[in-house]
Amino acid sequence: MGEMPFYREFQGLDPKVKRLVTIVIVVSLWIPFVIHFVFKVPLGDKDINNPIVIALWVLVGLGIPLFIINGGMETLVTTTGIKVRQYWIFGTTIKYDKIKRVTKTEIKFKDVGGYGYRYSRKLGRCFVLHEGEALTFELEGHKKVTISTENRDRLLEAIKMFLPEKVFREGEEKARRVKFV
Repeated sequence: MGEMPFYREFQGLDPKVKRLVTIVIVVSLWIPFVIHFVFKVPLGDKDINNPIVIALWVLVGLGIPLFIINGGMETLVTTTGIKVRQYWIFGTTIKYDKIKRVTKTEIKFKDVGGYGYRYSRKLGRCFVLHEGEALTFELEGHKKVTISTENRDRLLEAIKMFLPEKVFREGEEKARRVKFV
């Protein structure tokens, strides 16, 4: 059983956008499928009755809409660290004892090349679901991790509740080293 989160934030696409994208994908993929296989109307001059083509068509026609509908990004603040998970695939845990500095950041898609799991020289590894508010964590070894958030101040307050407590247990030298900007 996993650790109980102190703070949880889930970011997902707007439900209207999800519906629109899903409808467009389903219609664009499934109408030709139905026309060809149900009504036996050929699509072009090539035969597409190959089982591999049919399997890929079904996987893409179901997979992409399900991915869009269920996708999102989850940020958890626990007693041991900050856990980020994006679209079930990409994720990381930032341990409190590795954090040297936390900085409020503004993310622009042009800076990171879109949304999703990205890398930027300026911001390090980025977990981005929307433009705007973010937190950048500078870690030991000059590594950075940036997380977009819908409520930066609440996320920062949740982190501050755990980090100073851990820092003070490990000594005053460590307490001076951690900076909140």
